[in-house]
Amino acid sequence: MSINQEKYYTTSDLALAVTLSLYLPIETINKIDLHKSLFIFKRDSELDKLITNYWQKKIRVEPQTYFQQIRTVKSRLYEEVQK
Repeated sequence: MSINQEKYYTTSDLALAVTLSLYLPIETINKIDLHKSLFIFKRDSELDKLITNYWQKKIRVEPQTYFQQIRTVKSRLYEEVQK
């Protein structure tokens, strides 16, 4: 599947995907192989700023909220894999 990089952002980094998904919805998850998936987000200025802030370690999240979001994203990941 070809992804338009101007309209969508993809990452296989679970920690980044979980962080982004606290603020923006995951559009879809593409399974690459048994051990790798791509999380796909619609690209916009808010997303680009979140990515920059993530890598600059400027995002602060309450730990229990982050942990719950990991569980939510993993649940969706396994759901997408079984389809």
